[in-house]
Amino acid sequence: MARVRYTAFYPGPWFIVAVLAIMGAVAIFLIATAVPGAIPELRSGRPPLFFVFAWLAILAWNAYIWLFRFAWQLELSGDVLTWRTPFRYGEVIAADIREIGPSPLSQQISVITSASRPKIYALTQSGFTQFAQELLRVAPSARYRENSYAIRRARHTRQWASGFRRFDD
Repeated sequence: MARVRYTAFYPGPWFIVAVLAIMGAVAIFLIATAVPGAIPELRSGRPPLFFVFAWLAILAWNAYIWLFRFAWQLELSGDVLTWRTPFRYGEVIAADIREIGPSPLSQQISVITSASRPKIYALTQSGFTQFAQELLRVAPSARYRENSYAIRRARHTRQWASGFRRFDD
């Protein structure tokens, strides 16, 4: 049986880790400059504590979402859907999939809901509609809600730039 893969983020998971590492370095600098006396040469221009806490909260939220929740790759092999984030992966039997569709918050995020596992979130890029159609072939009872953003992306993206790939084993 053919194996299909959807890659939502082309640079790969380590780009996400690198961006978050840079944000972490900035957070360390902000903390160091916000503490009085930590850097004796700095006499003025300290960032407000509200800004430092807001930066830390944004960093924590982004780290959780991008490292543990957003799947950068989905793969369907037989009747098993495998999803991968930079620090986590999982598998879902296709028969457990209940719904495939856009997130209520943004058309740029697709959600795959199953009966037995947490929701799987993926960025919607060119190729997601093809992957969803392949998934529906092995999970015909799943409800599919059309994602207008995915359709627009597919219409305006060349085939070689699609995140959808088929591998014949």
